[in-house]
Amino acid sequence: MTVPERPVSPNARRTLLLVTWVFALGVLVMIPWSAWLAWSLPERSLAVNYDLAWAGFDVLLTLVLAAVAISAWRGGRWLPPLASATASLLVVDAWFDVVTSHGRGERWEALLRAAFIELPLAVACIWLTLHSQAINESRLRARTRNLS
Repeated sequence: MTVPERPVSPNARRTLLLVTWVFALGVLVMIPWSAWLAWSLPERSLAVNYDLAWAGFDVLLTLVLAAVAISAWRGGRWLPPLASATASLLVVDAWFDVVTSHGRGERWEALLRAAFIELPLAVACIWLTLHSQAINESRLRARTRNLS
């Protein structure tokens, strides 16, 4: 089921055009920046607060997973952006777990976790992002039928 598009006002059209150009400029800046970083950064580095960075990221991931669960349970309107943010964090977590792992055993563990936990959860979050309106409408119809 698709939602019919609403007409876009001239102000909204200008804003969308501005956003398009700003993000396109961001892409053009990021391409050489990423190449420069890949070329100039050392392969190894000792990071200060490495434990705090990883634990803090996992706490954030735990909080957004909980927020998605609560929003899904309640049928909240925050479900799409929460699920989208969670999907992004899960993909980032999988990426950094894999690329920062060292040793064969640790790398395989990170790959398995990514393949069977983090990335499938990210796909589920993307599915929730795309289908939460239909889920909430279905839930609302069921409630009104039960009240009748």
